[in-house]
Amino acid sequence: MSKDTTVRSRVDSRLKADAETILNGQGITMSQAINLMLRQVVIQNKLPFDMEGAPKLNARAQALCDAYDAGVIPTTEYPDTKAFFASLGIN
Repeated sequence: MSKDTTVRSRVDSRLKADAETILNGQGITMSQAINLMLRQVVIQNKLPFDMEGAPKLNARAQALCDAYDAGVIPTTEYPDTKAFFASLGIN
């Protein structure tokens, strides 16, 4: 598979330095690590690690998610972005 595109991301400089130190100790570069992670995303069809420690929804946000999942909150579909922006009054 040829590498024909670039992925850019802004991260905290300390996080990057700490990660590079660990990765270099494993004998791989940051670019190789990112490629490995992306391949696993495709293979597993999900993030290749648990999201434990991720921020939890507050009670209001959880209630809104639950209501949406239950079909209580109506949704509107638009044929394209132009129609969506028009519904918001953005031309």
